[in-house]
Amino acid sequence: MIKSHRSRTVLATLAMLFIGGWIILASQWFFNQVNNSKTKVLTATHDSDLLQSWNQESINTSKPTINKDNQQLTIIGTVLSNETATIYARRNGIVKDVYVDIGDTVQQNQTIVLLLPPGVEWQSNANLYEKQVRVQEAKTNLQTTKQLAQEAIKQAELNVQLKKIDTNTSNELIQMINKISTNIETYQKELDQLQQTHVQQLQNITSDIAQQNEQTKVLLAKTINKVEHIFLWKTIHGTNMYEKDIRITLGLRNNESKIFAIESYRNLKKEFNIYNSGETTSDKSIFILQTAHNTLEKVANMLDYSMPGEDISQQEIDDASQESYNLQTSLLQVKEKLEDLQNNYQTTTQTQQLAVVTKESMIAIAQAELNKTLAWSADAQKLAQQQLDLIKAQQDEKIKQKQNSIAISQAQLNQERATSANDKVLSPFRGVVSKRMIAVGDIVMMSAPMFELIDVNTSLAKKSKREVQFGLPEEYRSLVLVGKEISFTLPEDNTQKHLAIVTRIAPQVDIQTHTITIQAKISDDLTLPHHTRVNVIIDLDKQINYSIPSTSIIYSGQQSFITTLSGDQHLIIIPITVIADDGEFADIQWNIDEHMDVILHPNRQRILE
Repeated sequence: MIKSHRSRTVLATLAMLFIGGWIILASQWFFNQVNNSKTKVLTATHDSDLLQSWNQESINTSKPTINKDNQQLTIIGTVLSNETATIYARRNGIVKDVYVDIGDTVQQNQTIVLLLPPGVEWQSNANLYEKQVRVQEAKTNLQTTKQLAQEAIKQAELNVQLKKIDTNTSNELIQMINKISTNIETYQKELDQLQQTHVQQLQNITSDIAQQNEQTKVLLAKTINKVEHIFLWKTIHGTNMYEKDIRITLGLRNNESKIFAIESYRNLKKEFNIYNSGETTSDKSIFILQTAHNTLEKVANMLDYSMPGEDISQQEIDDASQESYNLQTSLLQVKEKLEDLQNNYQTTTQTQQLAVVTKESMIAIAQAELNKTLAWSADAQKLAQQQLDLIKAQQDEKIKQKQNSIAISQAQLNQERATSANDKVLSPFRGVVSKRMIAVGDIVMMSAPMFELIDVNTSLAKKSKREVQFGLPEEYRSLVLVGKEISFTLPEDNTQKHLAIVTRIAPQVDIQTHTITIQAKISDDLTLPHHTRVNVIIDLDKQINYSIPSTSIIYSGQQSFITTLSGDQHLIIIPITVIADDGEFADIQWNIDEHMDVILHPNRQRILE
């Protein structure tokens, strides 16, 4: 029995030595393979003692999770419909009637809006009136010039005849000389009085313009204060206002309306600073008034897309819209007064210049008559004849100039009438109305949007009805190529992905945003409205990143491993690439999957041995 027991002990010892040697050889082979290749999965043999000790300690495992944060880039994109077009106003005016609305199909050249005829807009047809005044002035100047020419020629002919009067009629000649001299003095007095009156009139107009300029400054300050109050802007001074600085719910239903309002306000603030820093003129006042009016229009449009919230109620929105409209009316009234004063100034100056020229011409003619009358000789008669010929030639040239002025003024008037009389707005193309931006009674400015049409037949629509446009950061330029598929989701459903094919890539980088504009064709079966916001998804890397607990990683020199068990309880050692390790979790890469059970707190020293 003792001998048999010793035999079994020897055999057991030999078996343990055999197994230990086999494990040493397998471990040596494993580390040789690790040093030769970092991409091959290595498998160690079943270590019964190691597994037995782990089973006693109850092995804890964890499954890898896919880390998607570094795999995709999400960019805000915009849907562009190539079948969508906007109809703009072609002149200023008041909307008298609207003939089409949302859902209506309009034909090319169909009348869609009627504007009030000339004479009832807020501008009172100032441009048309100005052209009419110029034509009338030109006609009056021509008539006056003809009369002066005839009178000058008659006086010159009379002078020629006077040279032939006998010396016995010298008393009549003296009386004529005295009469002419008296006329010259009278004309000179009238000229002096006319110039004084002109100076006084211009001073009065200049004073009125100065008052309107002061009123402009008051209205501009009130407009800026009102806009800032509406915005509830935190930074009142300067022009650096951003979307984050204003009330959250303003323009909530159309973010572009808020952006346009902010940009318009910045422009107004910049122009207002320029306006205050330099000399104030009526032209500058008219320009800044129009700029302020445009800003209030953008703010009113933003208020139409605003929603009540914690920082603003619906009543406050309605009150702000009404106050904005009232300020627009006041701005337009002051602008119209300034334009009328400008026209009055020009008309007064032109009329005065014509009157001065007329008086000076009368004085010159009378003086010529006097000189000719005093010259009583054959040479004087010859000189009088030469003067007569010269006066005729000069008067003919003046008449031609006035006739040309009439022709030019009449052409300008005809052009203004053609523009002003165009009270019908025609649709330039066929389509279906999707948006209406105007209503009866609205004051529309030139180039203001009136309607948006869809289903418009365009050349771009034949290639692609709808496209997604987005700006790709320049560092990711190599990830997107023409013909490549990209995916996108809608804001209301981030789970449903849609595909688009890249069709256009801008040839250069935007220097302000450092992005490249890209357009991708959407399937014609997917109907999305124009300017719909989408989330464009760009895949950054094909290699999947996994996240595992840091305690499951074995570090040996420059090598990193994880351990797991096969189905038949063999120990598997897998080399990995560690991307990041914060001590709690680590991001790794290798050919593993999220279904693998990774061993936690492995016997690191035992495995390395």
